[in-house]
Amino acid sequence: MRSRRTARAARGGAWAIGLCLLGASGARAAPPEPPPRPKVVLIADRRTDPIMARVYAELATLGFTVVVVRGDADPPSRGPVEASAREDGAAAVIRVREVPGGVDVSIDHGATGESVQRTVMDDDPPTVAIRAVELLRASLLEVRSPEPSRGEVGAEPKARTAVDAQRPPPAKPVPVAAARPRADGASRAPPAPPSRPGETRSVPATFGVGAAPALLWSAGGVPASPMLDVSGYAMIGSRLGLSAFAQIPLGSVSREGKEGTRHVRVALAALGVRVPLGPSDAAWLPSVGAGLAAAWLHVEGEGRSPEYAGASDDAYALAPYLRAGLSFAPVPYLRISEHFLAGIATPRIVIDAAGRAADTWGRPFLGASLGVEVALP
Repeated sequence: MRSRRTARAARGGAWAIGLCLLGASGARAAPPEPPPRPKVVLIADRRTDPIMARVYAELATLGFTVVVVRGDADPPSRGPVEASAREDGAAAVIRVREVPGGVDVSIDHGATGESVQRTVMDDDPPTVAIRAVELLRASLLEVRSPEPSRGEVGAEPKARTAVDAQRPPPAKPVPVAAARPRADGASRAPPAPPSRPGETRSVPATFGVGAAPALLWSAGGVPASPMLDVSGYAMIGSRLGLSAFAQIPLGSVSREGKEGTRHVRVALAALGVRVPLGPSDAAWLPSVGAGLAAAWLHVEGEGRSPEYAGASDDAYALAPYLRAGLSFAPVPYLRISEHFLAGIATPRIVIDAAGRAADTWGRPFLGASLGVEVALP
């Protein structure tokens, strides 16, 4: 009996040892999970901006997981978007904003909370994207520390996690050459993703000129006059510009009276300010403006009978005005624009016929035009 018990115990121990060895070998055979790809938050003011699209392509090529969010046009240095991205574990937050003559590139580190900001005096999308990626890589190198020893891992687990989260996966090494421009100035990164169907990319306008047929009407008896509206503007800020326009008569209008026929020509020349009510590269862009115009009115009379002799005269007046417009960009650099004009002539122009006030002009006058504008960045 004792020998049988001893044999059974020996066989049970052998089975237990075999199961332990099998479990250990299975545990060693399981491959380690690759570390997650580092996440970078890209704050884009406009999703169709070619600069933002190029930066996105460069970061994705370097092995980063890029999350695009929308931000304000003029945000504070550290806003709620940056704070939320750091809480979500982003390695860095990149924001690119247009400034006169170039762009501002700012980077917030997710691990340290420090900010780095540089101004790139260039508006070429590939150049700006390469500068932004180089700045990000240099900033991440400053954050990384030497590899800790085994004894330090337990003491500083949080610091080790932050360092590992910023490294690309070992299975996909970082293509260093992708961040360098080729000899012909093009980037090795893949082309920017195309815009969505039906989406129009316009060009941020600094200067613009336009021409349009127009009608100019005034209360007081003078018929509406056909005009040619020639306009131009220059932006001195993101939301303020100087504007000028002139309305040239395309012909005269006639007015019959008991004394005879009066032929009238009207012209306007104006200078004022222009305020766009949206981003300058939006497909649909409303605007308002105000200023001071100079009005010229020329009258030629033809007597109906020998009792009335024909005469001609000119009259001038100043006229404060308001001007509103709406434009649409079917293609870059070109806009279809519609403008409405309203003003009051000071003093009111009175047309005299044989000592009688036959007609008046300018209290008020209204105009409308529909034409094209060419944007010059």
